[in-house]
Amino acid sequence: MLDRRGDHPPTGEMLVHAWRMTDQVDDRGYYVRNTHTLVRFVFEGIANIELSEFNHQNVLFDLEIAPDTTDSCPAFRVTLDSSYGLGGSLVCWRIVIADVTPCDEHAHPLRQG
Repeated sequence: MLDRRGDHPPTGEMLVHAWRMTDQVDDRGYYVRNTHTLVRFVFEGIANIELSEFNHQNVLFDLEIAPDTTDSCPAFRVTLDSSYGLGGSLVCWRIVIADVTPCDEHAHPLRQG
């Protein structure tokens, strides 16, 4: 979600389904994944953004955060390296991990309690 309003505009929000890849292999020959988690990132003060190939399924190979500058001020460059679908980069002055939610392998949040 991209938004030009708020306390530190423009902002962008991204929900990422992450997991831990083990060295175990299942009976079909696939690596076993566990500890599935939904991580909600908020990017504040976006100065530059380039996104492409948004699709029904967006699979990242890598999400890299590196130091950068914008208008001679410290900033972060976020690079979305695509395996399939969405890819691109953005430069922002602040990154917030707004939420971390345990989920199942289909990215459905687990019930608490």
